[in-house]
Amino acid sequence: MITLSPHADRQLASGRRLRRLHRYTFAPNGWFETVARPGTGLWGTQFLTVGCPDDFYAVRLGFPNITTSPYTVPRIVVCPSTSWNDFANPTGGASPIALTTVHGGADSDRIVTSSEVPCSLTVRPNAADSTSGETTIPAWSWTDWCNVVGVRPDEKTGMRVLMIRYTVNNNEGQPVTFSNGQLKGWNATPFAAGGYFYFCGGLNNGSDRTDFQAVNPESLPANTLVNGSFVCAVQFLTKNPAIVGMTTGDSHHQGTTTAGEFSGYMAQVTTSLGKETIGSVPMGWANCAVGGAISQQFFRFLDALINYVHPSYVVLPGWTANESNRDLRADQVCCDRFFAGLLQAADMVRLNGAVPLLLTPFPRNPSFMTADRLAPWRALRQSILGLQKAGEIVADATAVLGNMTAGDFDGTYLPAMTSDQLHPNDNGHAAVAKLLRPMIKSLAEI
Repeated sequence: MITLSPHADRQLASGRRLRRLHRYTFAPNGWFETVARPGTGLWGTQFLTVGCPDDFYAVRLGFPNITTSPYTVPRIVVCPSTSWNDFANPTGGASPIALTTVHGGADSDRIVTSSEVPCSLTVRPNAADSTSGETTIPAWSWTDWCNVVGVRPDEKTGMRVLMIRYTVNNNEGQPVTFSNGQLKGWNATPFAAGGYFYFCGGLNNGSDRTDFQAVNPESLPANTLVNGSFVCAVQFLTKNPAIVGMTTGDSHHQGTTTAGEFSGYMAQVTTSLGKETIGSVPMGWANCAVGGAISQQFFRFLDALINYVHPSYVVLPGWTANESNRDLRADQVCCDRFFAGLLQAADMVRLNGAVPLLLTPFPRNPSFMTADRLAPWRALRQSILGLQKAGEIVADATAVLGNMTAGDFDGTYLPAMTSDQLHPNDNGHAAVAKLLRPMIKSLAEI
């Protein structure tokens, strides 16, 4: 049995309730990379197929940019499908719809219905963060909200399916940003049993297939323009108001080493709850965690996306091994800096109208957890647990992942919870998801 951290029952009964909005977000992978291709002209067509657990009436897509150069997406077309079919060719006879860009990539809640408007999107560049000097904070550009209506759900999963095709220009030496990973494991059970399938591929031969003419799906994964998608967030206007979660952090929270490619705790808890509420309470999530990131980065990754998502709740990490104090990593100075950032992140989440859920520190490998790191790690856990007295909701991840020696946590994993001694494996993320699940259900009143 999973035991919630002290005070949890009182906290969850304090009257807080997760907000529900008709804006459903699906953004499972926040690990962004860039690639620059030589030559000019049309690079090709990229394909993305995702699901929505509710009837929907409008759609928009988000493109991030972690470089100082803009780039162009000439044409973006979507088509609802009555089934997942072969993940590339829609069924049901719905007409493809070209998404528009009247607002020039800016955030606007207006639904565009005119057809005599621009359809080419310029993905705006980012800039160095003025407070930290970080250059990896993404700038987001969006298509307009367009009147795209879902068709009947897939018979096997209950999900409403949307197929997306878009072209990308091949500008000389100009970098483009994409989410690194095709998430191939999401097309198989048991992870995708909830119906939250994901398909990504492409045709890198300079052709435009946005007219939705039939293609061979078997050729798409290998011929993808990049190892992932340029579209990194898909949003739906749903009939029933949705509950959407977010998380951020380093590779521990991204889902590195999990068999399903990024099947971390947020993916697992959302798909398990969402499977139960398809057609009534759509459950979505956005993952801003990135391997190798430090707190000055991953808290800002969250900050860069949260105002577009407007989540119901946000799961915040309890530690990172990546923080550096000159030549030292994860020492007391690093933990103090992290804790300050955590407090500010929790307040930022509240200011956005969401509920923060704080995790305690994840473990690490034995050779890393030396005495000068273990003591601050233990102290940080106590500091985060102590925030419950001030009203924070804390999930004690240390208690479900960590190994104990002589009656205290020694900073390392229980053997079953890791495959590399560095990150949680599928079992480890499942343990954290099991810890979060009753909290989210209680706050969501589902």
